[in-house]
Amino acid sequence: VSQSRYTQPDLDKAPSFRVENARERGSAVHDAIENYVLFGIIDPEYEDYVRQFIKFLTENALEVVWCEKSLHNEEYAGTIDLLLKSPANALYLVDIKTTYAIKKTVACQLCAYDRLLTYNGVSVSRHYVLHLKPDTHQFKRLTPDVETWEQAYAEFKNKTHANP
Repeated sequence: VSQSRYTQPDLDKAPSFRVENARERGSAVHDAIENYVLFGIIDPEYEDYVRQFIKFLTENALEVVWCEKSLHNEEYAGTIDLLLKSPANALYLVDIKTTYAIKKTVACQLCAYDRLLTYNGVSVSRHYVLHLKPDTHQFKRLTPDVETWEQAYAEFKNKTHANP
């Protein structure tokens, strides 16, 4: 449920070239982390972000179960950034952000991903956002925003059924 009234006002405030640069950087950092997780390769252009990711995993003794895993249910699909396992074998759903600030919409996005995981037989105990910068990182626990997700999803379904 992207580009809706839930996210568009934030995008309207920034010049379009900044929004596009941020999107490109975010996608490139996601790709760099996936290449590190899958192949142990560190892209020199995004090395600072990957090093912060490695530091985050090490500090929290977390193990990557999935990275950039596409899932679907009968109505929608999404890509889970990270599914991590804690030392106590708890599963954590983690969304990676490289934005200037973490927006409220992340909690809504985590709800959508949580529902995809549940549909696919995976139960997570906690939900987080990992905010990566070249020189630091922040790992913040979030409660999925069920109410906003349900409103946004209902609007999406109404538009889809109204305009086949």
